[in-house]
Amino acid sequence: MEEVWHKNAEHFSGGQKTRIMLAAALVNSPDLLILDEPTNHLDIKMTEWLEKYLQEFKGGLLVVSHDRFFLDNVAEKILEMEAKTLAHFKGNYTKYLAQKEIQIVTREAAYEAQQEYIVRTEDYIRRFKAGIKSKMARGRQSQLNRLERIEAPVQTEEFTLRLPKAAESAEKVIVLEDLNVGYGENVLVKNINLVLTRGEKIAVLGANGAGKTTLLKTILQEIAPLRGTAKIGNRVQIGYFSQSYERLNANETIMDNFLNEYGYTDEQTRKLLGSMLFRGEEVFKKIGTLSGGQKARLVLLKLVLDGANCLLLDEPTNHLDILAKEAVEAALETFDGTVLLVSHDRYLVNEVAERIWEIDAGTMHDYKGNYDFYLEQREKKKAELVAQPATGASKQEQSVNKQIIAVSQKEKRYSQSEAEKLLPKIELNIREQEAMLKVLEAKIADPSNQTSFEASADMAKEYEEYKTTIAKLMVKWEQIMESLE
Repeated sequence: MEEVWHKNAEHFSGGQKTRIMLAAALVNSPDLLILDEPTNHLDIKMTEWLEKYLQEFKGGLLVVSHDRFFLDNVAEKILEMEAKTLAHFKGNYTKYLAQKEIQIVTREAAYEAQQEYIVRTEDYIRRFKAGIKSKMARGRQSQLNRLERIEAPVQTEEFTLRLPKAAESAEKVIVLEDLNVGYGENVLVKNINLVLTRGEKIAVLGANGAGKTTLLKTILQEIAPLRGTAKIGNRVQIGYFSQSYERLNANETIMDNFLNEYGYTDEQTRKLLGSMLFRGEEVFKKIGTLSGGQKARLVLLKLVLDGANCLLLDEPTNHLDILAKEAVEAALETFDGTVLLVSHDRYLVNEVAERIWEIDAGTMHDYKGNYDFYLEQREKKKAELVAQPATGASKQEQSVNKQIIAVSQKEKRYSQSEAEKLLPKIELNIREQEAMLKVLEAKIADPSNQTSFEASADMAKEYEEYKTTIAKLMVKWEQIMESLE
């Protein structure tokens, strides 16, 4: 597009700037590429192009990224920075997760075994250092002095995002009828006829500028429809996460912003902010000085405090690290309300969304499955388009074929390839939840933790939440196993 060639770079969008920097890095066919968060602000189509380019790239590649889907498709080795050390893992991100879990369990077991040995040895030395076995005690002390101590396993600081139980709403949460969205005479998406029902979790996909954010703002009545209607059902309370963080006043401190909006005490506000890793003097930082990830955490906390039963989320994981993304995923997966999610984070979409609305060439397409299912259907469509001229099938024959495909899809919730990919992830998730439940059970069994009714009630509530999460995961596991039979 020659009309933008002489445009100053500061006027381009984040996605356009990223593409310009990628072009500058790739133009000279380098032997080594060093990329820092290359998929930030890229839409899925551009990210897929970049992945294909890097898969075929003959030189070396060093990339810093929180895009887990990208790392699965591109990385052959993972280097993890933790506790001032650099650990090496072979394979992509999914293989790294499996290796990391084994490493954690092995290190914890080794550390605990060594601590038990040290306690036993020190006890022996104390009992016999002055008696007939003093020589043996000195020998044990010498061994202990030479012992290479295993460092205590690193306890990663995390925040927990738990969305409250959603209040009851109408069955039809959002109804879009003959809807056109856009600005003035510029129609971005036309003829939308879709319904978002209570409890559904839907992701909206599409290229940058396709109209995803415009659709959300039309639903929120911030932008008038160009045609048709966007209706919100009875008793629907919407919580909106915006990319521009409008709910955060840049000139206020974090503390003042929450005190003014929610009216809690200082102590209550500090406790809430602490749950999102804002502690000590950090709560007095001006919001305008915070990073994108820190602002995102604050907005997510507000969604929790608002108690909305329908969440409209516009790129909620932008700027978040992987641990924070996992916390958001876990919260959305267990949320019993309704979610309409705009995101280029394919890992998040695959974990959370049960249905995909794709905006393509001004038209909305509806896929009743997660991201893996969407990819599979997209490839089928491509294959059908290639095959159509050769087969010469009539419209009636094509219609019958589509019906056969639709029936076979209904028989199993997941396709074979989708189930094979999901199985290790869901089993890992179940093991993680069961491990955390065991830790909580030990905590509940300790009388020192039962110091007050409030503390006991909190632990009981947390226990039930873990049990509910595990039960839901087991249902999903059974559905996956049925698809593999």
